[in-house]
Formats: sequence, C-alpha cells, structure tokens
Amino acid sequence: MNIIELAMYQLLVPIKVEGKTYTEITLRRPNFKDLKAIQSKEGDEQSIEMIACLSG
Repeated sequence: MNIIELAMYQLLVPIKVEGKTYTEITLRRPNFKDLKAIQSKEGDEQSIEMIACLSG
C-alpha cells in the first residue's frame, strides 16, 4: 500500500523565485528515506534538507 498524505501551508512571508511569487508550500508525509537523508546534517541544515525532500 502506498499512502501519500499532502499538507498545504500558507507562508507568512511570500517568496519570489525566478519571477514567480509563492504564497504557500505543499509538503508530503516524511518516510524513512527522508529521515536517513538528514542524519548527516546538523541544525538549520537538517530543516532545509527535510523541507527540500518533502516539497519535491
């Protein structure tokens, strides 16, 4: 069984990337592979890596 749960979050401060403004981000549920990917990181780098993994 493959269950993918998505959650949409409104950004407190919109960001602009390559001329496009983003006001929300959609994240999927973390899995073991995601947790393994952040083990080698510390502090803020763990958060950045996890968000990158979960947002696709």
